[in-house]
Amino acid sequence: MPVATAKSRIFFSFSSNILRGGFSFLSGLIVARSLGPAVYGDFTFLIGSFVAIRQVLDLGTSSAFFTFLSNKPQSLKFLVYYFTWQLIQFLLPIILIGFLLPEAILGQIWLGKEKELILLSFMAVFIKEQTWNTIVQLGESNRLTLRIQGANVLIAITHLLIVALLWINHLLSIQLLFILIISEYFVAFIIVFKFLYVPYPDTQKLDGKTIFKKYYTYCIPIVFSSILGFIVDFSMRWMLQKYGGSEEQAYYGVGYQFAIVSILLVNAQRNIFWKEISEAYEKRDLERVRYVYKKTSRFFYWSGISISCFLIFWAEEIIRLTLGPAYLAGSSVLIFMFIYTGQQALGNIPGVFLLATNKTKCHFNFNILGAVIGLPMLYFFLAPKNAIIPGLELGAMGAAMQMAFNQFLNMNLRIFWIDKTNGWKFDWQFQFVGLGIGLMVAWLALFVSGSISDALSLNVVWKFGLSLFIYFVLIGFYLWNYPGIAGLTRAEIKNFLIHGIQFFKRLKDENF
Repeated sequence: MPVATAKSRIFFSFSSNILRGGFSFLSGLIVARSLGPAVYGDFTFLIGSFVAIRQVLDLGTSSAFFTFLSNKPQSLKFLVYYFTWQLIQFLLPIILIGFLLPEAILGQIWLGKEKELILLSFMAVFIKEQTWNTIVQLGESNRLTLRIQGANVLIAITHLLIVALLWINHLLSIQLLFILIISEYFVAFIIVFKFLYVPYPDTQKLDGKTIFKKYYTYCIPIVFSSILGFIVDFSMRWMLQKYGGSEEQAYYGVGYQFAIVSILLVNAQRNIFWKEISEAYEKRDLERVRYVYKKTSRFFYWSGISISCFLIFWAEEIIRLTLGPAYLAGSSVLIFMFIYTGQQALGNIPGVFLLATNKTKCHFNFNILGAVIGLPMLYFFLAPKNAIIPGLELGAMGAAMQMAFNQFLNMNLRIFWIDKTNGWKFDWQFQFVGLGIGLMVAWLALFVSGSISDALSLNVVWKFGLSLFIYFVLIGFYLWNYPGIAGLTRAEIKNFLIHGIQFFKRLKDENF
């Protein structure tokens, strides 16, 4: 089967996720503005709680699934066993929440939310984050990035159009939003699966016992890591809802909604990195492993931090223009979320490296360290000042601060361990250089655009556009002169620009 080259996949993944991120961003703005802080806070709390619970349901099996697919092709029987496991994951919470758990316990866990709404939110999160992620992994394992990213863009466009229609007709509600998500991804799953599945013969004659043993060996360290991840993520959402209320939850949700654009751009290429590292490691091509890891680390970090640095200076105006005065109290939260997502671009890489090279025990140990440091810090930032163990009562800003600090510490410890274990030089300076250059250039662009806007009496929209233009010109000039900061060369930048111009002309020949 013809597949796109690695450069084509990276370029199309980056381009399509700019579109997808933009459409998702607009959808999120419509939802937040329409529902208001209190109701939107409940919406994000329910979603966040089940994103956390998904980790303990998955138990690391999705990472194993993608790693096995990336190592070498797998048979239909292999997929059937995994889909059966996903069905069990889906049915278990429905039985527990719908029939077994008393209303009093549900009220304590989800702080008074109705059972029907809890069930709807679980089904929406599961089909979007778990079932659809399986489809993405299936496509990426066969290097069918063009097809899977094209499907992601179509889903985002569909969601935006329907959300806009419901908003115009004053029909938006939490219940309808969950039903919409369930319907969109279920239909997409049915349609897209046949375009992504590539049949391979069962040359190993795998049976259930053999497959279970493969997963057990890979996942046993991740099981505890998944439980830890659930505890940390659910505790953050629960404490924020408990101590801060729905509005603080909304400010955090809005901050994450803006920051997710940067995360999407990087996560889209995450699976490409995973595939290449896993395959090279399986072949014991350690030089290629080092090359891909180092180059990708720098490129991802520069991609994420350069976006975040510019947006940090516009946090308050972004909130004011897009969501109105009701959300202005969340502008400080947005600043820390931009810092977090800029780091997250790099933070994904060492974690994926450990999983793709089967270092699951190390991955677990670092997650333990993150939980040991992060949970007490989270409580200290969120707890009321008059609690038995008093805290700072910082609400959503405290949650965002904790995420940024803990992410930076844990990420660099992983990078240090990977470099030391493999005999590579510990590469950390580019983080501070990239952050420093990004902030200085962003401030300079803001200062120049502000001076021009004041002189010409331009409004804030023109000021933003002018600042963005100046920023990209200066950043582009710096990158052209010092391409190594992003793990690139001048020849690669030039080839990337040429490739972008020619790419769409060749799409019809790529069997899209």
